[in-house]
Amino acid sequence: MKKLFFIAITIAFASCKTIKVSEKSAFQESKYKLEASSSYIKLSNKSENEKNTAIQALNKVIETQDTLIFNKNEVELLRNFINHDNIKMEYFVFKPKNIQKIGVYFLGNTTNILNVIDYLIELSAQTNAKIYVLHYRGYGKSEGTPSFKTQFDDNNYFFKTLLASNQQIDFVLGYSLGSVFATYAAIDNNIHNIFLLSPFSETKDYFTHFKNQSMKGGKSLLKPFVKITADDYLLTISNINKLKSFKGKLVIFHGKSDNILPYSMGKKIYNSYISNTKKLYTIEGGNHSAAFQQDQWEQLINEINTL
Repeated sequence: MKKLFFIAITIAFASCKTIKVSEKSAFQESKYKLEASSSYIKLSNKSENEKNTAIQALNKVIETQDTLIFNKNEVELLRNFINHDNIKMEYFVFKPKNIQKIGVYFLGNTTNILNVIDYLIELSAQTNAKIYVLHYRGYGKSEGTPSFKTQFDDNNYFFKTLLASNQQIDFVLGYSLGSVFATYAAIDNNIHNIFLLSPFSETKDYFTHFKNQSMKGGKSLLKPFVKITADDYLLTISNINKLKSFKGKLVIFHGKSDNILPYSMGKKIYNSYISNTKKLYTIEGGNHSAAFQQDQWEQLINEINTL
């Protein structure tokens, strides 16, 4: 038996390997797809009138450079462009009739404005919040390639542009990968309210999760012999560390059954942030998109209305 165990360990060591996570797999582009988006709308539970309106808006976003996309529930959806480092980037504005606060929403990986229009229209209408959304490089009609090397700087440039025309930004809201950009942008630009949906804690936690997901059953015995790494600039990404310098309100929504970024990440962020102005909404049975469920979205609206 000891001999077999020794052989097994020897084989394990022999099969030792290092897996390097590339930025391309962690931060992917999200270009518009007219046919796929049209099919999604047609198969949705919307009324025929709502479907027609949505398809008209879809065509306007993708096929034109128009500024005004539509007006719904007394919220205008506007589109514009900014240039930074010779890269043209697309951004959107949800503008209610009576603006009482201003926020910025950061998209999740591989999503774009088409995934969140309905949610942000509702959020803007019910909170009277003017909400900005920047398409990262390689998203929608934004030029370039997505990269953490450039995105943090792009975000700060975008914030400086917004702050030059607005008195202040009241909150940031980030989903999934966007939770990292939301946290960093808020702290770098002195924004006092952060809302994170299914957030990312830090790179080392993601590596642990990746290993657990990809090495189940008998493969789990080899976990100690597999090393996961990435370029240095990716290894330093951490909401945990960034929040150490934050003094404002932090609200987190996370589903307990999230298998993309596990609930433990949101819980770790919550536990590590020392403050009386923090709150964690635990969504029982919720997956990675659980924060967008109607009851949870209403909770988010209520939280923003307290600002």
